Amino acid sequence: MSLAVTVVAWLLAALLLVVGVAHLVTPGKVEPLVPEWWPAKRLTVYASGVAEVVIGGSACWFRPPAPGRPAWRC
Repeated sequence: MSLAVTVVAWLLAALLLVVGVAHLVTPGKVEPLVPEWWPAKRLTVYASGVAEVVIGGSACWFRPPAPGRPAWRC
C-alpha cells in the first residue's frame, strides 16, 4: 500500500473517531441535523455515533492481505 493511501486511511479513521465521539458527548448539537419527521432523534444520533466510533476503530486495525493471499483470509 502506498504512503498516500496509508495517510488517507489514518486520517479517515481519525475523523470518524472524532465525529463519533462528538455525537456521543454533545448530541444536542447534532440532533438539529436530523429531519423533523424522523422518529427517535436522540436515539438516531447515539446510534450513528456508536457506528462511527466502531468503523473508525476498526479502520485503525485493518491490515490488507499480503500479496498472493485472498482478502477473506486476512
